This record gives sequence, structure tokens and C-alpha cells, in this order.
Amino acid sequence: MDKDQDMGQVAAQADRDQAIYRAWVDGASQADLGDRYGVTQQAISQAIGRVLDAMPPADREAEIRRTLDLVDELVGVFIGRARDGNPAAAREVRGLLALRGRYLGVDRREVHITGGVEHEHRVDPAIPVAELLNQWRAEGWIRPRAELQRMDQGPGS
Repeated sequence: MDKDQDMGQVAAQADRDQAIYRAWVDGASQADLGDRYGVTQQAISQAIGRVLDAMPPADREAEIRRTLDLVDELVGVFIGRARDGNPAAAREVRGLLALRGRYLGVDRREVHITGGVEHEHRVDPAIPVAELLNQWRAEGWIRPRAELQRMDQGPGS
């Protein structure tokens, strides 16, 4: 493959990722999108993640605000029925509030670790940690939200 074909594939993937993201924002489930595009749900999740990771911070914040406003509006629709004992409405409210919590970063199911974590992963020690993380990030294996450091090397290695 020549360089022009590689760039065409990257552009096509970016366009596909955008289409997947828009469909997901419009309410399509990741499983349904996986079926539509002939890929796994995990691949759909990675495509959505790539779009979110590429968003400028101001756009990301605006998207979060729009989503939270919509969640609040939907909670307003269901909350009265949930308080009246409607189980389906109560499930909707719980799901919407859980979604709101994830967007705000206060989801109870998230694990927050304070202090150090030691993890041993056998890789070629000649490969710098930053290079390895960049490779794994590019391959879609990880979306790190923490700083990692090898214990056998000094800071910044």
C-alpha cells in the first residue's frame, strides 16, 4: 500500500467513527451499531472513544452540557411516575441518574486509587514506557487516564 492509500484509510476511518458517534448520540445502541457496521461492540466503543478523544476541550464540554441538560429533561418526564410507584419509570430514572453520574465523574462504580500501584508487565525493557503506551493507545487497547511509571527506571523514562 502506498502512503496515499494509508491516508485515505485514515480519513475513511475518521468519517466512519464520526458516523458511528452521531448515530450513538442519536440513540443507537453500540450492539446495533456493531451489527450495522459488521464489527464488535468493543470496536464501536473504541470508535466513539476516538471521536471523544479528538474533540477540542470546549466542544467536549459543550457536548457534556447538552447531554446533561437532556438527562435532566428526561428525568423530569419520568420522576413523577417513579414517585407514584411505576417500576418502569423508576428504572428509567435510575438509569438516567447513573448516566448523569458517569458524565459528572461521580459514578459510584468507578474505582479511584490513591497512592501508588505496582504492576508488573513483561515487555522489552528497552522500549520506553511512553512509547509502549502510545503504541497501545494507537491500537485501541487502552485509553489511559493515569500516569504510569516503570519501577526499574527513573521518572520520565
